[in-house]
Amino acid sequence: MKLRITTLVLMTAPLHGVVAAQTPAHVVDSIVRAEALARGVPSVGVVVVVDTLVVVQRAYGFADLSAGRVATAATPFNIASVTKPFTAALVLHLVAEGRVALDDRARRHLPSLPERYRDITVRQLLTHTSGIARDLRTDNFDDPDAATYRARLDSAQASAAPGERFEYSNTGYTVLGWLVSAVEGASLDAVFRRRLWEPLGMRQAGYRGAPADRPVGAVSHDVVGGSARAIDPLTGGFGSGGVSLSVADLAAFGVALNAGRFLPPALRDTAWAPARLADGSPVQTRMFDHEASYGLGWWLATYRGERLLTHGGAIEGYSANLYHFPERRLTIAVVANSKRRGDGAAPVDPLARRIADACLALDSCRPSPELARLGAEITAANRAFSRAYLAGDTARIRSMYLPDALALPSNARGFTDAAAISRLFQSRNAVERVEHALYTERLAPLGPGSLVELGTWFDHWRRVAGGETGASVGRYILTWHRTSEGWRIASDSWVPAGGR
Repeated sequence: MKLRITTLVLMTAPLHGVVAAQTPAHVVDSIVRAEALARGVPSVGVVVVVDTLVVVQRAYGFADLSAGRVATAATPFNIASVTKPFTAALVLHLVAEGRVALDDRARRHLPSLPERYRDITVRQLLTHTSGIARDLRTDNFDDPDAATYRARLDSAQASAAPGERFEYSNTGYTVLGWLVSAVEGASLDAVFRRRLWEPLGMRQAGYRGAPADRPVGAVSHDVVGGSARAIDPLTGGFGSGGVSLSVADLAAFGVALNAGRFLPPALRDTAWAPARLADGSPVQTRMFDHEASYGLGWWLATYRGERLLTHGGAIEGYSANLYHFPERRLTIAVVANSKRRGDGAAPVDPLARRIADACLALDSCRPSPELARLGAEITAANRAFSRAYLAGDTARIRSMYLPDALALPSNARGFTDAAAISRLFQSRNAVERVEHALYTERLAPLGPGSLVELGTWFDHWRRVAGGETGASVGRYILTWHRTSEGWRIASDSWVPAGGR
C-alpha cells in the first residue's frame, strides 16, 4: 500500500459553524466541473501555490476512460511546450556555472549544427529570435524520432537572419536540448533528473516516455462534441516538449519557483526581461489580446494589473498551462489529457484564465505569515502521524484521536480500530513509503479563540502483480482540530476513487 499525504486547512468562527466563504479549492472545483468535466474532458489536474504553500493540488476525472483508471496526484501528464521553461532552466544553470555564455554561438557547443546557422547565439535560441526553421514537424501530431528530426534540420532553410524578428520556434528549443546534452555529456533525461527533478522533489517527472519506476501516465484523448476517445500518444519534441509531470510534481515546482529555487538567482531577472532584437528593439507580440513579450523560456505580460510569466503547451491529446505572478508569489498550473485534433483549442487555456481570475480576487491567494506558521505546524503533525503509520504503532495512532472522535467502523478500515490496523500491517501489501505535500485552505482569518480544522487526505491503492488495481483506490480523510495540547484527529472518513 502507498499513501500520499496532502493537507487541507479549514478555519471556522470561534466554536460555531464553518464560515461561508469561498476558498481556492472550492472555486477550482466549480470551474473544473462546469467547464471541463461536464464538456467531456476526461481528466484535469490543477495546482495553485501561494508562497511556499500548496493551496490547491487536485486531479479530477479519469486518466484512462476505457480502463476506468482514475487520475491521482501521482498521474503524469504530458505538458507539451510547457517543457520550454524547464529546458531554459537547464541552459541557465550551465550559464551560471560558466560552462555556456548566453551570447556564445550555438555551434561552439554543438558543432553538428548546420553551417547556415553558424551565427545563431544561445540567447537567440532561448528567445525565439534565432531565425532557425520554426518547426520541422509536418503538423502537431507528427512525432519524428531523433534521427529524422536531425535529417530535417540539416535540409531546412533559415526563416530569417539571426536577431531579425521574433518567431516562436520549436526547432530552436530542440537544438537547445541537444546543446545541453552535448555540454553535459549525458542524455537530456538524465540532466533533467539530476538538475531539476531530484533536487526539487518532482518524483514522477519524466522525459519522453514513462520509466518503469513511474506511475502509468494519463492516456491521451481527443474530445469531439463532448465525447472523448483515446488516441495514440505523442512525446512531442526534444527539449521543445516531451516532459511529463504529475500534479504533485507541479506543486513541488510551484513551491520552488515561488521560493526562488528554480532558476539561478543571478539570472532570474535576465530570464524574465523582454528579449531584444539585433537592432536593440524589444520583442513585442500579443497574448490574451494584450501586449506581451518573451524572455528566456517564458512569455511575459501584464494580466489584471499583475506582472505575469507564463507558458502554454498543447500536443495531440494533451494540453497544459502555467501562470506565475512573481510579485504575488502565486503559481497556477493546469493540465489535461485531451486536446481537439488538428490544433483545435486546448481546454486548459480558458480554464487556466478562469482559475487565475478567481485566485487573483481571493485574499487566501495572498502570502500570509499566519498561514505559513500553520503550515509548519501541519507539516509536523503529518510527519508524526506518518512515522506512527510506517512503524505500525497503533497505540500512537489511536492517541492522536480526540476521545469523542467520529471514527469509521472497523469494516470500513477506520484508523482507530486496533484490529483493523493490525491486519493492515500484517498484510503482504505493506506500506512502501509516505510522501508529504502541504495542502492548505483558508476560509477566514484567525481570531481570538478561533477553531482550526485540518483535513488530511490519504490517497492510496494496493499494488498487485501486473500493476495498480482500482479496487481499493480511494482516500482516507482525517479531520484534525488544534487543541491546547496540539493537533488531534476529530473524525475520519473514506471516499472511494472518483469521489470527492
